Amino acid sequence: MTRLALPTPRPAHATGPSRSTLFFVTVAAIAWAVGAAAPPLAADPKPFGDETFTRHFPRLRTYDVRHYAIRLAFDPAHGAIQGEVAISFRPLHPAFSELKLDCSELHVTAAAGADGAALKFTHEKDTLAVQLGRTFGPGDETTVTITYDGRPRKGIYFVRPDAAYPGRPLQLWTQGEDEDTHYWVPCYDFPNDLATSECRVTVPAGQVAIGNGKLAEIATNPDGTRTFHWKEEVPHVSYLLSVVAGEFTEHRADAAGLPLLYVVPGSTIDADTVARSFGKTPDMIAFFAARIGRPFPFEKYAQCAVHDFLFGGMENASATTLTANTLHDARAHGEESSEGLVAHELAHQWWGDLLTCADWSHIWLNEGFATYFAALYTEHAAGADDFRLEMQGNLDAYLGEDGGEYRRPIVCDRYAEPMDLFDSHAYSKGALVLHYLRFVLGDAAWWKGIALYAARHGGTNVTTGDFRKAMEESSGKDLGWFFDQWLYRGGHPAFAVSWDWDEERKLVGLHVRQTQKADDLTPIFRVPVDVEFVTPKGKTPLWIEVTQPEMHVVMPLDAKPLLVAFDKYGWVPKTLDFPKAKEEYLYQAANDDDVLGRIQALRQLGARLRDDGDAQGRVAESLAQDAYWGARRAAAGVLGEMKGEKALTALAAAVEAEADARVRHAIADALGNFTDERAFAPLRKRRAEDTSYGVRAAALAALVRGKAPDAAALCRAALDEASHHEAVRNAALAGLLELDAAAGLETAWNQARYGNVTHARGPAVSALAHHRKEDPAVTDFLMGLLDDPYYWTRESAANALKDRGDTRAIPALEKFLAGTVDGRLRKAATRALRQLREGSEARRVEGLRTEAKRLETEAVRKEAEAETRRAEAEEARARARKARAEAERIERERGVAGERTN
Repeated sequence: MTRLALPTPRPAHATGPSRSTLFFVTVAAIAWAVGAAAPPLAADPKPFGDETFTRHFPRLRTYDVRHYAIRLAFDPAHGAIQGEVAISFRPLHPAFSELKLDCSELHVTAAAGADGAALKFTHEKDTLAVQLGRTFGPGDETTVTITYDGRPRKGIYFVRPDAAYPGRPLQLWTQGEDEDTHYWVPCYDFPNDLATSECRVTVPAGQVAIGNGKLAEIATNPDGTRTFHWKEEVPHVSYLLSVVAGEFTEHRADAAGLPLLYVVPGSTIDADTVARSFGKTPDMIAFFAARIGRPFPFEKYAQCAVHDFLFGGMENASATTLTANTLHDARAHGEESSEGLVAHELAHQWWGDLLTCADWSHIWLNEGFATYFAALYTEHAAGADDFRLEMQGNLDAYLGEDGGEYRRPIVCDRYAEPMDLFDSHAYSKGALVLHYLRFVLGDAAWWKGIALYAARHGGTNVTTGDFRKAMEESSGKDLGWFFDQWLYRGGHPAFAVSWDWDEERKLVGLHVRQTQKADDLTPIFRVPVDVEFVTPKGKTPLWIEVTQPEMHVVMPLDAKPLLVAFDKYGWVPKTLDFPKAKEEYLYQAANDDDVLGRIQALRQLGARLRDDGDAQGRVAESLAQDAYWGARRAAAGVLGEMKGEKALTALAAAVEAEADARVRHAIADALGNFTDERAFAPLRKRRAEDTSYGVRAAALAALVRGKAPDAAALCRAALDEASHHEAVRNAALAGLLELDAAAGLETAWNQARYGNVTHARGPAVSALAHHRKEDPAVTDFLMGLLDDPYYWTRESAANALKDRGDTRAIPALEKFLAGTVDGRLRKAATRALRQLREGSEARRVEGLRTEAKRLETEAVRKEAEAETRRAEAEEARARARKARAEAERIERERGVAGERTN
């Protein structure tokens, strides 16, 4: 399953270190010293989940499903289905007399045994229990047939025209992962059971139906309808069952004898558009089959592009479902690509479909593998730089989640719903861990282990332990340490690195610290890592193993290094703080053969030497001369942050000369940091003339940010401009909200309402999240969208309410949570409620603290006043005592004088 559009592709060097390399480095080149100083610690990561997250265990099976035979008919106008499923199974225990199936929100009308006799059944909540009428044993196989109907709220979805969208095509499609198949067919709905399947789907004349496996028959019925009979003979789990039906056009292709089917909505999408998205499928299949060592596992491969899909794609067995958003025209192709999505879902046919995780705690075996193998196809098809950049994108995604949301082990059995585990830890970090294991073992052993894992476990359920055993057997190494720290514990090493040079002895000293806080979740990592020293005479590689919080490595060299690279080619999932001298950054930005190193140097020049003329000149040269588009894109961003005359001149010149739309996009964005007509003029030209939708949108946003005098007018003019994913329209709305709040708010409300352009609605809702937070009318509008018919609008509204921080939304979100069954919407609502409640509590605590401070101040004031009054009283008492004493003295004197007188 693909949650979002995948990043662009990137690879590493071909092989990891050999045993002889390790021996030489350890014995001949390194002196180790463990320092006593404690490294600074990073902030504590946030915990994963809350009190609703409980431990889950694999389901214990009492029977083994052998085959599902499904018949389906539909009433699209009412979102209704009529179905029948014959489930063939074998008991796993003796005296088996009751078949329990997962079955939610379906109306079961009958149950029958293999002989056709009616069987008694009960249906309570999510469980259908069928009394078999006799006992069966493990050697028996029998069949139960269930007849049912219903109007499912998930698992199967209807797309149909209505008054607001009369041109929308008629479609239906299923989505089973994680445990949603039992909302449209009674079944065993957990990933530790595999069965073959067949499905007969009846549709009106002129429509088509796509299912798992090969097409056995298309029958024309007396009423003019047609029944498509699809049959899948390779066992698979129930969440991979698939039906797609409706108004589609089929494009056929072939991959070395394997039938390919590209299914697109309606009849107006041309062959070139289909080829842009799916044309590389045969090459991908050949690559995966060769590298994994197993041919494509199923009878055919269909890719069905559907409207309003919940994800980027879903890897149903032999019949992937994809969002129709992946289809794009030639103008979008400069920045848009379907390759990552197509490769990810195709890789799942092995990793997820042929080998399926035994329970959700091991979902990384599906998603991490598919993410990494999509990147490996990039390495194969586009080269090392694109591969490395893609892996950096995975690292950024994981670090964003780990640092901004929560930290968890990759293998994790604590969650509220399985969908909680479909995150960047499973996808991106899972891919990063596979990549790093490839480094640790070397290419030969890693690929040998991959082939062994696929061969040994194909057609079965798998756990992380199964994968470990295969990799240990292939490499001859004990990998317990690796799996413990990377799969069963959380976090990553946070490195602080520096180096110094002893000119007299010609020694370089490398100082490495792990600064992450070590605890029960996050260890001090054992990290084999590549280091490279570059001198005028050449390169000296060094392979070290970091095992301590702080280590010092000494290495003899022929001269002072021009460049020291730590973790050459970016194999290690990590953060790195490695400050360097200006001269080293300048050299690295121009000469490092690792694109990640060049990009890192460019960014450090921008961060540490923003006003330095040499640094600006070096970044400008990279923008103009670096052969790789990713480095030029990074240079553009750095120049935008540097600002200054050199930066503006370089950007204005480059935006005209640059051929790659991805780089022009970054240049346009960077020019938005300047409030100068010399920036506005090229931006207006890009806005009006660029062939890329994304560049036109970026230019418009940059004109807004730079406060160009005509920016508001340009935004108004662009509100009706069509573009892929409505990139231009959405940029125009965001700009209008910033420049003309009243007009922007009215436009956002109109754009977000049901009936307007679909791809513009979500961004409009998101824009309202931070607009006029003090305005209750905006919050009220967003709360109303929680009932919107469109799934993505409901999710956008929940997220927007979370970000607004208005606690008045809590009751509406609580009602929304109680009424929805979709896992992702429940997750969005739960996160919104958690943040709003925490915000409410935080404000309450802050209010209490403010009140406490006020009262403390008042107490101090009153105490001071009391102290003053006490001092004044004491002074009065003292004066009284003094007056009495004086009176007594006078009286005594007067008495003495009287005596003398007498």
